[in-house]
Amino acid sequence: MYDLYPPITQCPSIQTRIAFKLLELSEDFCPKMSEFKEGTVIDINQTTGDLTIQLDKPILTVFHQPSKFYAPSDDLSEQDLTTVNLTYLLHTV
Repeated sequence: MYDLYPPITQCPSIQTRIAFKLLELSEDFCPKMSEFKEGTVIDINQTTGDLTIQLDKPILTVFHQPSKFYAPSDDLSEQDLTTVNLTYLLHTV
């Protein structure tokens, strides 16, 4: 589906909808490519290239569930906002 869209080559404007992949940790803490995540750019730091994105669905990580490597605290909550640097996003459309 996302192959039909051109990749982002410059900083998007506020209210732009984007889809992107991130490098995440798997359940056994090995790096893996995420599925596409979708959201709307709500703020841009032009100096650093950081984007604040209102996510359609919260990003859940291995740190949100107990594992043999990690015991989450009770105060973790799902976040639907994330701030990432544009250069760290992979396959951005």
